[in-house]
Amino acid sequence: MYNSALAKVWFKISSIILTFLYLFHISFKPLPYVLRTRLIIALIGVYFILRKRKIFLNYKVLKLILLTVLAIFPILISSLINKHFDFWFVQNIVLTLIYLLSSYGMMKLLFYYWGTDFSIIDILKLIVYAIAFHNLITALGFVFPGVGSVINMIQNQDENTQLVINSIIEFQSRFIGLGIGSFFTGGVVSSLGLLCSAVLIVQEKSKKRAFFQIFIFAFIALTGLFIARTTLIGFGLAIFYLYTPFIDVSKGVLRRYRAQNRILLVCLFLIVLLIPVLYLGIAQLTESSAFVHAFEIFLGDGGSTSSTEHMKSMYIFPDNFKTWIIGDGKFTDGSGYYMGTDIGYLRLWFYYGVIGSLFFFFQQFYSLYLIRKMANDILIDKFCVFLGLFVVIINFKGIGDINYFLFLILWFYVLKTQRCLQKK
Repeated sequence: MYNSALAKVWFKISSIILTFLYLFHISFKPLPYVLRTRLIIALIGVYFILRKRKIFLNYKVLKLILLTVLAIFPILISSLINKHFDFWFVQNIVLTLIYLLSSYGMMKLLFYYWGTDFSIIDILKLIVYAIAFHNLITALGFVFPGVGSVINMIQNQDENTQLVINSIIEFQSRFIGLGIGSFFTGGVVSSLGLLCSAVLIVQEKSKKRAFFQIFIFAFIALTGLFIARTTLIGFGLAIFYLYTPFIDVSKGVLRRYRAQNRILLVCLFLIVLLIPVLYLGIAQLTESSAFVHAFEIFLGDGGSTSSTEHMKSMYIFPDNFKTWIIGDGKFTDGSGYYMGTDIGYLRLWFYYGVIGSLFFFFQQFYSLYLIRKMANDILIDKFCVFLGLFVVIINFKGIGDINYFLFLILWFYVLKTQRCLQKK
């Protein structure tokens, strides 16, 4: 009995670590820079495909693969007409297919050990706990410089990123994480964690467990803000998720969620905000570069920050019809971003125009459509709507590609459906 309970605890911890490695896509030393954790996990997918050779016969997955591959055509058209071959997005298509394989391998392995009792709530918990674990590591790395040095030493970074990280560590201006857990992408992952956490809070019936989920939500929100202010987007959407009515789209039914934990959520969030105040003291905290960076939007005039002002300067639109339709075929110009803009929509438009951008977004929205259809659950239905809103909003800041996240949820429902059919 003891061994069985211990085995379950060990497996849950292992599952969180596996999810952590998948989500944060880390390049560990001394492995080559390009050999990141998602690519290694893809080998699990290869193993299961060789073991059972029927997985890609699923027509939903086949359509998704087809959509991904078709995205190469606007790239080729733009490249041929512009006579400039920047194959950055060809690489992105290849990586997307690898992530589809990697997420399949991960979900297949989880189902293999968890069995048929494995639920979507279990998946969301793994995602939330993995993100909370990562953000705890980043917080410890900030508070204890020795831990921060270890985090920096164990992973590969390109030369430019390493220079930026060295500067940040020197001035302690923000939290630095592992893999994609820093800067803009770190804010994106924390935002996804907050949206998942909101679902867990809503569905939780036990007050004690709800309290724990709210604490995790507050912790990810606070630490995510110190990683990147992009986390505010996920925080805002998660709050809206919690306090807006639930609409059953398929049945046209409006259901209201009675947020019994509203006061608890606010109080707990304030308590979590007080943790750094108690640790550092008000004077030291307000003088901290990291605090100023994280809360600049609230401290600055008119809610603006140095980042938002810089972002405004990057809103440079195409000035001719051809660029609007098929782009200039350029993602970078040798010295940096093409046209000096890092805005998601603009980088896509300048690269392969509105036509190519439609492929980029349609693929993600198609995944959301499949998830919503297979889930047939009002909580997940609304979750998909808010994920869609997140994709739309996040691209006003940078390129928001959350396929790697969507594939996890999608594979859960594909494999769950497959198992149910096999039982029948």
